[in-house]
Amino acid sequence: MKSMINFEKYSRYFFALVLSAGLASCSDDDDAGVDPEPMPDPTGSITASDQTLSGNTLILEDATVGQDSWIVVTNTDDQSMAADPYLIEDDEDGEVRIQLNQDANLTGNVDGDDFDVSLYSDNPNQGTMGTYDEGIDEPVADSMGADVTQTVNTTAPSIYGDDDQMVTEEGDVTFSNVNTGTTGGYIGLYGENEDGTPNYDEQIGVSEYIEPGAQTDVTARFNEDYNYQTGQTYYPRLYTDSPADQQYTYTPDGTEDMPETYGYDTTTGEDRFVGNSANTATPGGFTVGNTGTVGAGADAGM
Repeated sequence: MKSMINFEKYSRYFFALVLSAGLASCSDDDDAGVDPEPMPDPTGSITASDQTLSGNTLILEDATVGQDSWIVVTNTDDQSMAADPYLIEDDEDGEVRIQLNQDANLTGNVDGDDFDVSLYSDNPNQGTMGTYDEGIDEPVADSMGADVTQTVNTTAPSIYGDDDQMVTEEGDVTFSNVNTGTTGGYIGLYGENEDGTPNYDEQIGVSEYIEPGAQTDVTARFNEDYNYQTGQTYYPRLYTDSPADQQYTYTPDGTEDMPETYGYDTTTGEDRFVGNSANTATPGGFTVGNTGTVGAGADAGM
């Protein structure tokens, strides 16, 4: 009788032990379904300064992120997209060049054009990784909780010639102010077609290398075999130094030292060259005066 009681007692203990193990197992299974720990807050920084653009390309001196992120450039005035979102990968840092597109408000006005440059993390939990998902990819915040964004003012490369500039015996034409992009550049000279339009098919003069930024009293020389005529209108065009070797190697069918651009033609969508007064109906040039001086238009640049 006693052994029967002990058997029932031990049976109850064994059943309780099995039940306890089963509950523990269920608890472990439940733990497996718990959401993972939240991802750390995205981090990153950008450094961008006001600049003279070259080739419609915005330069950020530095961009650093702790996760895959997007650099988004918008027009400051209406927040419309001014460039395709630029993907910068986790732990990537350094200079970034972003090509502004035809929706960028590149007016070339004297006050320049403003763009907002912002950083967004590529959301790993929603949307599509590697694709910018507006409204899903979230702004990256700095240590103070403010969105990482900067406003950058861009100015156009330009050529400006004053009235009554002398043409020297060597055939030098002086431009009072020239503003180039980060690589510097050159000024090419062109004549007119019979119908009075600029003849950009035949270059009749060129300057020496021009240092980056704003320069004064820059000269471009007519070719030795070209005889300029008083009363004739001539047209300057700005060129890049690319590759940056300070050697002018432009050819019409080549890819080096190409014409400088700022913005896009609103009718054709093509690049707007600097030096043909793209913001006016008439291309800007200068006229060689009867006294041997150059009478330049008010602005021979944009």
